[in-house]
Amino acid sequence: MPKIKSAKKQLRQNRKRAARNTNVKSAMKGAVKDFVRELSGDSKKAKDGFSKLQKLIDTSAKKKVISKKKAGRMISRLQTKLNPKAKSA
Repeated sequence: MPKIKSAKKQLRQNRKRAARNTNVKSAMKGAVKDFVRELSGDSKKAKDGFSKLQKLIDTSAKKKVISKKKAGRMISRLQTKLNPKAKSA
């Protein structure tokens, strides 16, 4: 445990930030799983789900929960999963 007042405050801040980042990451992972499930079903629903997922990923990158490059990779890979579905519809 830190003894200095500023170190105690830093510890509190780090714990709050870690909890916030964990919540954002778990929401993002859940949204990705939902999107992958939607891919096997209706393509229109999957397109709508993708736009919401893309917004969620971009927001988490803006909040610096994940890096911009990781966000770009995720969106790109999910887009490639969606593309064959969109062409067939």
